Amino acid sequence: MNKKHHLIISVFALLAMVGLLTACGGGGSSGGGAPTPIGVNIDFGAQAGTPAAIYPAAASQPGEWNNIVDVAGIEQPLNDLSGAVSSLKISVTSDFADGVGGSSTTDDDKLLNDNFYSSSGATWTVLMTGIPSGDYSLYIYGPSHTSVPTGDMTINGTAVASIAGGGTLVLGTSYTIELVTISNGTLTMSGVNAGSYAGLAGLQLVTHKTYALTGTPTPTTVFDTIDQTYMFSNNLSNSIWQRQTDIIVTGYYNTPGYWAFASMTAVYPAVPNNGVDIHDRMVQIPATNTVVYSNANGSSSGGPANSFMVATISTTTGLLSADQTAVFSDGFTGNCELTSSSSTEFLCYDGTVIRRYLTTAGSQTLTANGTLTLSTTLPAAAHHPSYCWGGCTFAFDGAYYYFAATTSGFTGLDYIVYDTSGTLVNTYTATGIGYIHGVYFDWSVGRYSTHDGYGTRVGGTVYGTDTSDSHSFGAISTAHTLQ
Repeated sequence: MNKKHHLIISVFALLAMVGLLTACGGGGSSGGGAPTPIGVNIDFGAQAGTPAAIYPAAASQPGEWNNIVDVAGIEQPLNDLSGAVSSLKISVTSDFADGVGGSSTTDDDKLLNDNFYSSSGATWTVLMTGIPSGDYSLYIYGPSHTSVPTGDMTINGTAVASIAGGGTLVLGTSYTIELVTISNGTLTMSGVNAGSYAGLAGLQLVTHKTYALTGTPTPTTVFDTIDQTYMFSNNLSNSIWQRQTDIIVTGYYNTPGYWAFASMTAVYPAVPNNGVDIHDRMVQIPATNTVVYSNANGSSSGGPANSFMVATISTTTGLLSADQTAVFSDGFTGNCELTSSSSTEFLCYDGTVIRRYLTTAGSQTLTANGTLTLSTTLPAAAHHPSYCWGGCTFAFDGAYYYFAATTSGFTGLDYIVYDTSGTLVNTYTATGIGYIHGVYFDWSVGRYSTHDGYGTRVGGTVYGTDTSDSHSFGAISTAHTLQ
């Protein structure tokens, strides 16, 4: 088809699912339960000012920035993202606290253009205590000053290579990401550069959270506003967005491999440059860092069950690994004509019902968790297995199920909505230009998105140079909260 011619779930995820993990202010415990993992933002140095609380930096984690200027090893309290005093404390030991690398105009400047540092061959150290147990992504920011890299680092006993630093947010240059597991409340970092200075500009400690439904979505408008659009060459495939790494992952309906690039990247490869399989009908389940995709031709296969793969998505690189053939616990052998996800489940529309499957971190098994029958049969045009130009996905936001009214052709902007009981709500029309051939809600970043197989639906800031396909993301949903 050428359209141009017409085995254990993560402890915290499991506890959250059954309602046993209770939120607690300041990283403390509630009702005798385990302390809740919390995130913090830290800016070192006072020469360029402190970023505003709305500034998310590379971790997409807005919140209060703690400004740390003492480098004499004195323990200091840290505030959480809300500005409340947390259980965390920090002490920094280095030679100098007044590193400066440039102006203080933007929040990027305020984070990167001041720093602490130590002299050639001298070691700096950072000690954080009182950290609730759990898995975290640690974002490490190098100074923008060209003479001050981070130095070769050690983080809780693990060696981490030096980064050069820079004045803009570039993974591997101005910042790096390390996955850390905290079990004793302590994070210890050190760095040294035998040939010159070494220091840090900032840190973000990011919990492995997902978005949760905390408000009421307005189904008539969820696809109206576009924040960012990414252009592709006839890929006819859904895009997912990994929050901790800020990496967008996209497949191609009939070509092996997948793209993986940082959001807001202006130019990315013309063809997929990672992986060896077709990655179609691709969705992610962030509570277990799981991605499910089909390795069959997306426009003609119908999505047979035996084509589905289960992979782990890295929270430090955004890349997929440990790909395994999916095992459906109920022995399902039909087609997943359309796919979607919740924060914990893989969703498969088999042409008749929506099948729900729990996922487990690192496991190929998809555990059956019930089915949902739609009160009114989905029109054939909304799940045509041979003409699927929008990635063959539907959207689920915790309150509603959304389906593109037609998955191919010059069909407009209509989409069909059902509630969580399967009752038809209505058919709505999104505003804007172009076509909607596929829809999705990404629980990792809390954003609705649409795919246009002709590349004409665009809005917000547009990235990429091709014009055949467009995948458009809305702003973060106001009906969902990162928890």
